[in-house]
Amino acid sequence: MGRWVPQLSAKREGVVADGITYTLADIVALHGALQAEFGALLVWSGEYVFDDGDLWVSVAPDGFATAQEALDWCVAKARDRDNCLARFVTHDPSASPTVQLQP
Repeated sequence: MGRWVPQLSAKREGVVADGITYTLADIVALHGALQAEFGALLVWSGEYVFDDGDLWVSVAPDGFATAQEALDWCVAKARDRDNCLARFVTHDPSASPTVQLQP
């Protein structure tokens, strides 16, 4: 069982993105901005089925039945393909697919 959510960010210490080499403080600051704007929740990818279990992931608090609904949320919030995707958050390792990108 799980839900599709809009994923707004996924970072770990040392990731280089947007001209920043991310530290934990940078990740917390980015998440704080996403939380203030969208009510984002912070999850650790290692607790769910992710290809990479070593990421801090900011997701919108809205859960959806389909990936398309999560992608529609991204579009409605003017979040582009690089800054919003649909993520199926689950503990079930047989679930597939767990990611869908905007076109």
